[in-house]
Amino acid sequence: MNEPLLDRHRELFPHFADEIDAFYRQQFRYKKSCADARFPTVGIRRAAIDLYLRFEQSEVAIGHTVVIARIGFRHQRQGHGTRLLAKLVAMSEDYGIRSIGVEQTGPDPSIQNFVRKFGFNNHVDQQNWILPVDSLKERLQQVS
Repeated sequence: MNEPLLDRHRELFPHFADEIDAFYRQQFRYKKSCADARFPTVGIRRAAIDLYLRFEQSEVAIGHTVVIARIGFRHQRQGHGTRLLAKLVAMSEDYGIRSIGVEQTGPDPSIQNFVRKFGFNNHVDQQNWILPVDSLKERLQQVS
């Protein structure tokens, strides 16, 4: 990544992390900060949520990719994943997010169902998926 892009990426990251933190504090009514942010990752590990995001400069396009590297909620099938995707789409213009990625590190069928539901495209193997924000925005409108 060239230096001006890396500088801009580093400049945006704290704001991105703060917005994710505020979103989950509101969603789960946490009074204190719940996110651990260290460039370029944001992690949240609480009783109700286990989330790990990477805010990456895209290698293939101008803009950023947010990779959902770990996602889990104590209460599944409650719309938490859908709300996360909707939040990332809403943030996309402010942070130059052009695509959302999902990684699967273990044999979890709920991740397979999640990526199929939203139309993510397989990227490299059967454990990494990606979808442009514009496509995700359309799909979110269809499922809501």
